[in-house]
Amino acid sequence: MGFKKGIVPVFIVLALLLVGTVGATFASRSYKGRPFSRKPIVSPPVSTQPGLNPISWKTPYASLEADDFYIELNGKRFVGNGRVTQLSSTPPKNNYMELERRWTENGVEMDILFNFRSDGTNWKVDKVWTYNGKSPGGFIQWGGNPSSIGSMGGRIGSQFTNSMVVLNFPPSGPPQSGSTPSAELGIRGTIYFKNLKLSAFQNPTGWCYKPLTMSLSSVSSRVGDINVANLKSTQTECAGKKAIFWQGAATNNSSLGTCTLITGSSGAECKIQFTVSRSGNVFALIDIDGNGTWDISSYSATLNVILGPAPSITPSPTSDPNADSDGDGFKDSLEVYMGTNPNLSCGVNAWPPDFDNSRQVDISDVLAVAQHNGTSDRRYDLNRDGKVDTADVGIVQSTFYGKTCQ
Repeated sequence: MGFKKGIVPVFIVLALLLVGTVGATFASRSYKGRPFSRKPIVSPPVSTQPGLNPISWKTPYASLEADDFYIELNGKRFVGNGRVTQLSSTPPKNNYMELERRWTENGVEMDILFNFRSDGTNWKVDKVWTYNGKSPGGFIQWGGNPSSIGSMGGRIGSQFTNSMVVLNFPPSGPPQSGSTPSAELGIRGTIYFKNLKLSAFQNPTGWCYKPLTMSLSSVSSRVGDINVANLKSTQTECAGKKAIFWQGAATNNSSLGTCTLITGSSGAECKIQFTVSRSGNVFALIDIDGNGTWDISSYSATLNVILGPAPSITPSPTSDPNADSDGDGFKDSLEVYMGTNPNLSCGVNAWPPDFDNSRQVDISDVLAVAQHNGTSDRRYDLNRDGKVDTADVGIVQSTFYGKTCQ
């Protein structure tokens, strides 16, 4: 059967229209005004996704990492930013240990604490605590729900991982006691981790983790005096770690200075000079894994401020131009010229080559003179020739380097 000339069958027209429509759609690569591609859509890597808050808290005995983290309490969110005052884990004792991190965020002190338990073969999270988000705050316990907290664990030496962990407060189920602690009253909250990695009961070998000691060149000084804070560790593993020095009270956010520990005769140490401004305990925080978080704290040393004006220094009258009243190797007349005490052989501003009052001549004293090269500062002019130059550097370096005073 044939068709009449000039007449196109309806189904051919429809087919052409369909082909044209589909072709136009793929050519324009759009659907309902939205561009599209035949290529599969791939989510960007976690590290490049906006709005995430990755954390990495590593300690000798436990560690916690996540691609995203926050604590939300009564609509207030904490993400772990701010000044960190503690990140520590306790050594295992009676199959029990802790991991704790404390920081100040937006004027509120926050804390998260994990309790771990072990049966000798496996470990698990026993309880989770945080501060309640108030100022002043108190601890609230998130534990008691075996489907969330009790399932976080594994064999000793293995890591617990989960793509998403959400803890809610208060926990589901009946109250744990007949009375509610005041810190928990009216609190509603959430702890969120994305791609959580959690380890406990780790071996601390190779870690810088033992408490460090702090000492001062003078425990009593006047405001404006130069003092020296010396940080020491018995572990050579601490060499290369960075330390930041602070002075209490904890509300003061200005540091005294930073230094990097170097290998010493009995471990590692570093020291800083600072200008005394007030009394208070001097301590240091150490970044043990180099991730920019201050992890362990040293013991503190107490600094007292001496009130009243400094006593005037008057040299003993003498007719002998070569007199050395304190026997420190420098004539009285030279010490008067330099401004050191001619009647005191050791201590604050007493021994001329000891510029940082550490009672020992070391590289910091050599550098102190070198930094004044080309000036006429009398304090660093050890040969009294009216200028500070390489000759003065040589006196400190060649004659007194490595010596101590008493």
